[in-house]
Amino acid sequence: MTLSCSVCGFQRDDRAFYRRARSGFLNLPRRVCGGCLPDRPTREDRATLAGFVLPQALWLIPIAYASQDGGLSGTSLVVAAAVSVLSLPVRVLIHELGHALMARVVGAGAVTVSVGGGPERRSLRWAGIRFRLHAYPFAGGRTTYWLSTSRFRWRDAAVLVAGAGANVASGLAAVLLAYLLGEAESSAAQLALGGLTGFAVSSLWLAARSLMPTRGGSTVAHLPSDGWLLLQLLKPMLVISERDERVARVRTLNLAGLYEDVARESLEAALLPSHSVWLWSAALDALSKSKGHRAAVDCYLVHRRGIQASAAADDDGRRMLAWINGTVAWSALQNKDPALLSLAGDLSQSAIVEVPDAAALVATRGAWLVATDQVVAGVAMIESAIGDLVDLKHKSDFCGVLAG
Repeated sequence: MTLSCSVCGFQRDDRAFYRRARSGFLNLPRRVCGGCLPDRPTREDRATLAGFVLPQALWLIPIAYASQDGGLSGTSLVVAAAVSVLSLPVRVLIHELGHALMARVVGAGAVTVSVGGGPERRSLRWAGIRFRLHAYPFAGGRTTYWLSTSRFRWRDAAVLVAGAGANVASGLAAVLLAYLLGEAESSAAQLALGGLTGFAVSSLWLAARSLMPTRGGSTVAHLPSDGWLLLQLLKPMLVISERDERVARVRTLNLAGLYEDVARESLEAALLPSHSVWLWSAALDALSKSKGHRAAVDCYLVHRRGIQASAAADDDGRRMLAWINGTVAWSALQNKDPALLSLAGDLSQSAIVEVPDAAALVATRGAWLVATDQVVAGVAMIESAIGDLVDLKHKSDFCGVLAG
């Protein structure tokens, strides 16, 4: 029987490689592999969740008022309250789907819909849109897309308004169904009436909340609202350089998981006279994901001098070069080619010398030690770093090294 880690998703048949540990927002016991620490929400995750769940109490006020004239029974009111809270991820998905579909209509690309906060758990692609479900689905959501610089700001405005429009449409649909059930006297109809009322009121409230012009703060729950972003469209348009526009496009494509496009765009931009060394890092990482680890190593070997020159001209170039070296070292190890072990050793060593506190780079060095039969030291380095990794794919990759 194949078992799966609840944190990184690493799969293995050996039950001894797993343990039971409390993790997640509710601190429930789950299966965790030997390389992962239990998943615990951060302070920001808790603040984000509270910022979305606590305002549900406001939605119950009009529901309770409606029940005073006999519109809802006591049981129906409880159902309405439960639905208004428990349906939050559904309403957020409807809101973000409104943004995403309108973005596709106006010609945007690299559209990504994220529901919830914390680390990503599942993802899928449908109708050119990437959907990402995160560990804490009650912690709001967001939609990103790429729309080239244009004077036609109505396209951005249409995308921003579409989210609230989707909530209004779903809320009115619930109101219509509640009206049709209003004359029914059966207990089941009354419970359905309560649920529809809770969904309708909370959907309309979410639409109004999104259009309120609030600038936001540091957490996902306090990102700039759609209303605030609409106001920004009234300001004079900033002139964006070609390099900055390419960097923004690469970041959006990477978030959407379009790694072939990321590799192409970042390589084209990195070869321009004025560019960011970050583009080389994005290109090598995307090549390893789209065309294989050998392609990333070959690209690095061809452009090695250019990458080093770019790093020397960048204020944060030395740190970024360390991450590039770590990426290439990992790709070299994944090729299983003994001829590349020397390259992986040199690059992984230079990476941790420059950035000794980066968990992914420490684990990569540990993987090189394991590959060169220095198993005890390598496993110790991986185990010391793997709990601090954020990327679940990285966790799973290094768990594979430990299990092997």
